Amino acid sequence: MIEEVSGNKSHVWNSLEIHGTYTEHGCTILSRSKLIKRLLDHFGDDLLVLSGYGVASILIFRSKAPRLLKLVDEDDEINVTLIVKTIKNEFSERSADRDTYKTRPFLEDATDACSDLLLKLLAELSPKLHHTNTALLIDNIITSVLTKRPTTLQISHSLNSAQNSE
Repeated sequence: MIEEVSGNKSHVWNSLEIHGTYTEHGCTILSRSKLIKRLLDHFGDDLLVLSGYGVASILIFRSKAPRLLKLVDEDDEINVTLIVKTIKNEFSERSADRDTYKTRPFLEDATDACSDLLLKLLAELSPKLHHTNTALLIDNIITSVLTKRPTTLQISHSLNSAQNSE
């Protein structure tokens, strides 16, 4: 995907097209949102993702954008509804086994239940929440509230607390 996108930097991509190309190459591991995140991690600030309610995100390279779009940097407008919808969609995309919980989860188990966007928001709120167990716990609590089910991390914590009090 990196080669495909790098070779077509003047192309205006949309998230469906990107994910379709990804699956055409036989890849199925990453969801559309995780694929976009990986591309953003790779290309950094040169890749822009333009999102709108109810439409696929558009991906464009900042270095090529002036010829294709008129861009204005504005951080004033924040669409909280879109952020919340994205976080809820990340939770609903997970196919968690709701009948089996690990009593000693690994970090990846706790992270799998998390929303990437919510973890980013927590890290932006405070550097103390960037890649920390506290951020994972906050995310797992929110996951539990939204899904109305406990997470592996919460069950593990409850079991460990009960064992320690005995």
